[in-house]
Amino acid sequence: MHTAFSAAHTGDKGSVPDAKASGVNATALGWNSTASGDGAVSIGHSSQASGNMTTALGTNAQATGKNATALGHNAHATANGTVSLGKDSKASGENSTVIGAASSVSGKDSVVIGHNSTVSANNSVAIGSNQTVTRDNTVSVGERTVSNIKDGKEFVKSNAIVYAKDNQTIGIGAGQMSRVYSAKIAGIKAQDEGLEVAGCVMASDAFFPFRDGIDAAAKVGIQCIIHPGGSMRDQEVIDAADEHNMVMVLTGMRHFRH
Repeated sequence: MHTAFSAAHTGDKGSVPDAKASGVNATALGWNSTASGDGAVSIGHSSQASGNMTTALGTNAQATGKNATALGHNAHATANGTVSLGKDSKASGENSTVIGAASSVSGKDSVVIGHNSTVSANNSVAIGSNQTVTRDNTVSVGERTVSNIKDGKEFVKSNAIVYAKDNQTIGIGAGQMSRVYSAKIAGIKAQDEGLEVAGCVMASDAFFPFRDGIDAAAKVGIQCIIHPGGSMRDQEVIDAADEHNMVMVLTGMRHFRH
């Protein structure tokens, strides 16, 4: 025999919306909570578990995809196989996981761990606070580090440009100058040494206030750009990277001290 169980919190004054468990073997506990999916569990004020075999735990937690899990106040797991853990966390990409308050993942098969971080790309990972990943097959770790992007990784500590590939520094453009010339100088130094720039990662400690630095990097074959972000024209810079089919990672941390 298939059963459903529901109970409503009755501590509030006046009429109280009943908890509703309408799915087979579903459970709903809490004021205005609903469990409409088969095997679903919904616990908390206005929580909702509408997908089959879903779990929603917390005030206004929403688990609407099949086999989805939402834990925390206003946590949302809306696609199949998603896990959303933390206040205001949101997982909307299939088979993706987000752990951290105010973080979100919309790409498929992606993971976010940390506060206020976002992954909108597929098969990508962001670990740490204030991370943003917008391109597929990307890993962003910490405040200023990226790995496993076209085999390159590097970071900078001053207003300079670094080109890196295969765990090797290919070229460095000095800081305290035009962002465009800094990018060009890094490429010239690499070419003078007979090194291949195409496919490199470019890292800058300072953000790019205009797209010209991105365009200059694209001309020499850069495939990934890492910078803090924070410019009022960030979207212009991101759009430029998209036009050139580049991976772009915004670390959210600017260490430029000059």
